[in-house]
Amino acid sequence: MDGALQLALLWAGQALDDATLPMAVAECRVHRRGPVQDTVRCVVRARKVHETGARCDAVLLDPDGTPRVELYGVELVRRPS
Repeated sequence: MDGALQLALLWAGQALDDATLPMAVAECRVHRRGPVQDTVRCVVRARKVHETGARCDAVLLDPDGTPRVELYGVELVRRPS
């Protein structure tokens, strides 16, 4: 899940042209528990970009395309100077 949040930070940084910090996750759905035995793919879907931050969803997918973890409503805010 850390990797999903890092990818969300990269997306928000590009969208806002500024550094951001994660502040909240509205919902977390865990479909498969336990350590990952193979590589997973992370997809970030943009939801909203506003002056003080951004919101997105992120999903971690197993090699067969099955969702492992879904993070909905990831809130990212501009990092204070």
